[in-house]
Amino acid sequence: MTKISAPTWRIRSLEIILILSLSSVCTKKKLRRLLGTVPSSLNARLIRDRIAQIRISANRLQRLAELSKEEFLADEDNFAIAEHHLRRALEALLDIGRHIVAKKGLGRPEDYKSIITLLGRNGIIPLEFMSQIQGMAGYRNRLVRAYADVGPEEIYNILRDKLGDFALFTGYILDYLAREGADSTY
Repeated sequence: MTKISAPTWRIRSLEIILILSLSSVCTKKKLRRLLGTVPSSLNARLIRDRIAQIRISANRLQRLAELSKEEFLADEDNFAIAEHHLRRALEALLDIGRHIVAKKGLGRPEDYKSIITLLGRNGIIPLEFMSQIQGMAGYRNRLVRAYADVGPEEIYNILRDKLGDFALFTGYILDYLAREGADSTY
């Protein structure tokens, strides 16, 4: 089998797309999707499901945040539960962001922080909130990759200082869905 160079492959791909566009099988809409020029519609159900996950986890985290620091640190299960729900809420937040960025063709995020950047630069969340929440997006990596370095006091401080960011984020996303005309009843 002969290896086709990148420029040749691109030309052949364009030839195939051109042939398809001339056939009755490929509509203009399908052709534009093949070329990546027409963003797909949002899956409001997926977004609502992730918002529900954020709310469930945020509620569990809120109960832990209401404990005094001494009470929180006295029971090691508090740390484990908080770490688990913080990671789940962050994963759901980033899933929502990735979905919107991909479906609306907003760009290609390089990392988790850039998902948030693309949401802010495209008016989905306010720019000042974008700056505020980018650290939380990066914190997901710390929870997953540097978990041995994450301690109970660190998690407790996040619960006390950053927990409201989840409610703000879900509110901005629901506002965006309403502006887009997506089914945002929640």
